[in-house]
Amino acid sequence: EDDFYQQAKAAAGERKKARQDKFTAPALHPPLPDTRAEGARGITYEIEKNRGLTPHRRKDLKNPRKKHRIKFAQAQVRRKGAVQDVRGAEGAYGGEATGMKSRVVKSRRLG
Repeated sequence: EDDFYQQAKAAAGERKKARQDKFTAPALHPPLPDTRAEGARGITYEIEKNRGLTPHRRKDLKNPRKKHRIKFAQAQVRRKGAVQDVRGAEGAYGGEATGMKSRVVKSRRLG
């Protein structure tokens, strides 16, 4: 009876040891020194530019001249919605092309 319990205990211990060995990480050795490197290491592009944490910029807005051209085009579109274009006179006055609208007021109230 004692032999049976000792064998069972030994088998359980072997199973536990095998399972523990299966899940343990292998021992890591320190990396070998690089024999190619001589003197100081070269710097990277990020280190050379030293820009830090700059926000991402759209490709078309990186050029300031183009950025202002785009802003001007958008301002023109906004102005067209607020102000009617001036039409040049073509010959003698022939009346309003769109007719007179009695409910439209295009003046400013003073005071």
